[in-house]
Amino acid sequence: MDPRRRHELTRYGAPTAFLAAVTIAGAQYYLIKSGDTLGGIAAQYHTTVEELMRLNPQLDPTALRPGTQIRVS
Repeated sequence: MDPRRRHELTRYGAPTAFLAAVTIAGAQYYLIKSGDTLGGIAAQYHTTVEELMRLNPQLDPTALRPGTQIRVS
């Protein structure tokens, strides 16, 4: 590989990979239990229902199913 190309990949690729890893590693998940509500989960994790919906766009807030894993941060 051309040394200039290798330097360029190292210079930009390493920080990008690091940021991606930190972002993924920082995610927190919650396993829905019977009786849970998005409002209750949001309060437990000091966030909002709107933020939970942004993190989980596939989630139907009126049909939470026990055993479903959602992202909370």
